Amino acid sequence: MAADRRVIEAGDPMAEELESFLRELSECYEQLRSLAHLRGEAIRRAEPDRLAACIAQENTLIQRVSEAEKRRLGLVSRFADRLGSPAKGQTAVSWIAERCAEPQRARLEGLASRLREAMTAVMVLNRSSKMAAERVSSHLDGVWRQVSSELSHSKTYGRGGQVATGASQVVSALDVGA
Repeated sequence: MAADRRVIEAGDPMAEELESFLRELSECYEQLRSLAHLRGEAIRRAEPDRLAACIAQENTLIQRVSEAEKRRLGLVSRFADRLGSPAKGQTAVSWIAERCAEPQRARLEGLASRLREAMTAVMVLNRSSKMAAERVSSHLDGVWRQVSSELSHSKTYGRGGQVATGASQVVSALDVGA
């Protein structure tokens, strides 16, 4: 890269703020990664209390990420204005980092890479948890159908071709007349 593109000097306050922001966001995603592991285990082990605790902690972190995203938009917009980025508020951290002097450039690139890795890991773990939850749900549906089938006195089928599980009434008559 040409030296003339590195217009942000080492120790620049905005670049320091960007570093701090990336560190904070990376920490949030690392915590989300840990919680995603715990959530997956809670689903696999059918531990609803543990699952609820994980979800509550995840919600708190997601709120922090949401607030951080608002700050990111403002910070990136300020950089875009300062550096003349054609992407404006959608300017990538890598584009900003390219314009920073060393060692700040390397730190920003490292933090951005760490953040991308953590975000990707959280997405993969969330997909895995979703599949586990769907399997558990499917299993419970099957158990419910089996129990309903055994308890259905009429053994009649509904529209879906399965034993109807609605309230069934056993009707029987016994003639005890003379």
